[in-house]
This record gives sequence, C-alpha cells and structure tokens, in this order.
Amino acid sequence: MHSHFGLDGHIVFEYISIIKIGFDTIKSGVDALKNLIPFLSGNSATYARAQIDFNRSKACYMDAQTAREFGYPLCKAHLPPIPMLKNRVHPKYIEDIYKCPVCGCEQPPPEYFEKVEREKAVFDIFI
Repeated sequence: MHSHFGLDGHIVFEYISIIKIGFDTIKSGVDALKNLIPFLSGNSATYARAQIDFNRSKACYMDAQTAREFGYPLCKAHLPPIPMLKNRVHPKYIEDIYKCPVCGCEQPPPEYFEKVEREKAVFDIFI
C-alpha cells in the first residue's frame, strides 16, 4: 500500500535505517577520536575534548530532531532531548504510551489519564 506521498512503507523504513546508520557512524567516530586524546598534550587535548563534546552534542540534537520529525515525542528532562520509545498501549483508551529509555518518563504521563477519568466522571454526572 502506498502513502499519499507515493512512498512505500518499506522504502521509508529503509531511509530511516540509513539515517540511523549515519548517526551511529558519527557517534562511533566521536568515540574513536576520544581514544586519541591521551596522546595529545596541553591545548591540543583541551581543544580536541571541546570539539568532541560539541560534535557529540550536535549529533544528539540531530538525532532528536529526526525522531521528532518522524512523530516520536522527546523527553525534555534531558539536554539534548532524548527520543521516547513506544512502550505500550493504554488498555482503556487505546492510546500509545511512550517512555524515555533513560529516566522512564512517560508521554502521556499517568496524570493525563487521571485527568481524563475525572473529567469523564464530571461529564457523566450531568448526563
């Protein structure tokens, strides 16, 4: 089945896989460069650390931006934000619940469903 953009789901998945490989390659390259820092001295080591930290942060922001563009919520408890992963579906409201792989925050949070229940109870009183 084709989407309204004329792209097959398998092709989109392949593009996503290629993007992920690119991000993983950048992160691996940054980690490899970190291993070279002990061989540098003085200002060179300081400069190299600053560049590595900057590029790692930039890669994380790009990762978050790409995830957001694909519809994933971001956990804003971290900087840079971390893409949240689909964890489960709410059994009563059939709504996707996403969870941060680092801190466990959920989107929508449990309080959201509690609020829905309270509003539903108030609405039911008037019917």
